[in-house]
Amino acid sequence: MQKINKHNSRSTLEQLLFKRRFASEVEYDTIDQEIQDIFSQTQAVLVLDMSGFSKTTVQQGIIATLTVIQHMQSIVIPTVMTYCGTVIKLDADNVFAVLPDVDFAVQAAIEIFRRLNAAGLHASIGIGYGDMLIIEGSEPYSNDLYGSEVNFASKLGEDIAGIDELLLTEAAFKKLYKPDISQWKQVEFEISNVTIAAWGR
Repeated sequence: MQKINKHNSRSTLEQLLFKRRFASEVEYDTIDQEIQDIFSQTQAVLVLDMSGFSKTTVQQGIIATLTVIQHMQSIVIPTVMTYCGTVIKLDADNVFAVLPDVDFAVQAAIEIFRRLNAAGLHASIGIGYGDMLIIEGSEPYSNDLYGSEVNFASKLGEDIAGIDELLLTEAAFKKLYKPDISQWKQVEFEISNVTIAAWGR
């Protein structure tokens, strides 16, 4: 992953957005380019949602649930790092990570499923690929990221993928190196009245 620039902080972004709010339209392109130069990266994004979060909370209580989440994170974080990725943020039972390409992201996802299953845990994962803005946080795993592929990967991982299912956006699938089509199935989903294609396994 491209090293996070020391200036790509939340405060820097807020300052530039504030500047844009009060700028004339002729200044938009210059400010937008400055934001792109500081924050934009082209990456594969992996979004994981742990299965059974609500059920575990109801049946065992929040402390037991938090313990399970910590266990999940202890498996996912080093696995992402093994495949040259970086965990951007941890949000409840979700993990957001970026990896240099889609093949690394898919390999990481498959290994994550294997390790989680061995521990009796389950998850669903969505993967996208494209340009995104990455904002550095003040604490570990408190960074943030924005982009259409981030949104699609989040929707796939959190809302659409089934237990132990991996879904790729169309953009991500096109970046796979010589994919074995027999291992993938093409599906379509409607998100905010927009139909998008995805690939699952």
